[in-house]
Amino acid sequence: MRVRRVVVTGIETLNPCGLSIEETMYSLRRGKKGISKITRFPTERFRTSRAGQVFLPDGMLDHLPKDIKKESDRFIHLGMLAAERAFVDSGLIITDANRDRIGVDASTGIGGITTIQHGAVQIMGEGKGFGPDAIRPRFIPGLIANALAAQISILLKLRGPSDCHTTACAASLHSLQGAYDAIMMGRAVAMIVGGAETIICELGVGGFDAPRALSPVGHSTPFALGRNGFVIGEGATFLVLEELEHALARGAHIYCEYSGSASTSDAHHMTNPAPGGDGLYRAMGLALDYAGLSSDVVGLVMAHGTSTPAGDIAETDALVELFGHRGVAVSAIKGGMGHLLGASGATAAAVAAAILNGSKIPQNRYLDRLQVDPRCDGLWLKNLPTRLDKSSVMINAAAFGGQNVSCVFSKYQ
Repeated sequence: MRVRRVVVTGIETLNPCGLSIEETMYSLRRGKKGISKITRFPTERFRTSRAGQVFLPDGMLDHLPKDIKKESDRFIHLGMLAAERAFVDSGLIITDANRDRIGVDASTGIGGITTIQHGAVQIMGEGKGFGPDAIRPRFIPGLIANALAAQISILLKLRGPSDCHTTACAASLHSLQGAYDAIMMGRAVAMIVGGAETIICELGVGGFDAPRALSPVGHSTPFALGRNGFVIGEGATFLVLEELEHALARGAHIYCEYSGSASTSDAHHMTNPAPGGDGLYRAMGLALDYAGLSSDVVGLVMAHGTSTPAGDIAETDALVELFGHRGVAVSAIKGGMGHLLGASGATAAAVAAAILNGSKIPQNRYLDRLQVDPRCDGLWLKNLPTRLDKSSVMINAAAFGGQNVSCVFSKYQ
């Protein structure tokens, strides 16, 4: 098999901290938080009233087909917009000669839960306008998880691989890994890849609040003493991965190189991580092995860092085991934007690509006023370097069910 290299040639993100990668990096650098009072529904009966919300300017979705805007879930709207803008950023031109070899891998952790909630109210209600006849024919196509990848493929007229991952909080990093594999195996020359999540509704918030996963005060403070759960966020992030030779032939701008990745299973518990972060530790080590790199070249880890008591300790144990005591800078962007669930991994990857392209490293500014949990004190969390002084960045994701992914991005040489 011919040896191939995979690079990142396009990025875009819509998240609570910004409606572009540039705005996001500015907000993270300044410590600007995107978490605010929930505006979608009354929260008086809920333990939490705050979330990381995306507020789109009027008209931003006007160019999408009318039937999609009317009958598809919001995660599809945000995902299509982010994917299209990442595609434009890449400068790719689709022709009859290449459209069969450019594909999509678009993920979501949960899918169209807001549409499901609305449909349940319609079908279970009594009276005029309720009952089975109230459900529209496009109800299911407008909410299923794979609809995002399908709609992006239709929008851009791409006939290459079209895939979807639904591995909860690891979904979009699994998509990145799948897209990387597709290019390495020669099944595609480029992939539009990422994830989208929008579950800020009564059912979504209530579902995560029932097991006490959410912070009751609505503060996301990964690795800090007294942290008490994550803050739900929404958003969409997409990257364009491309075979290096294909990118060079068309003179593309290269953000960074995708050096390698790996995924593992804890095989331990549905919601609790394996003791000592064993599954994530193995994923990180295997990712470096597959990339042919040592841990010494990693200058920054984009942590999963959800702000849950058990999750942050497990990730700490894994990082200290691999890199040593305070052996690598650790950035936890969920402290600013909340947890984007299925879109979180791709968002961290986009930030990593921007850093490798010269952007400043986001500081964990909430730790300027909070004490680091003594059980997480082995991590380098404060006074991070402003610029990356090594060649690689690692991105981590860990999902309910013990599904772990770790990716390594490197400066393009």
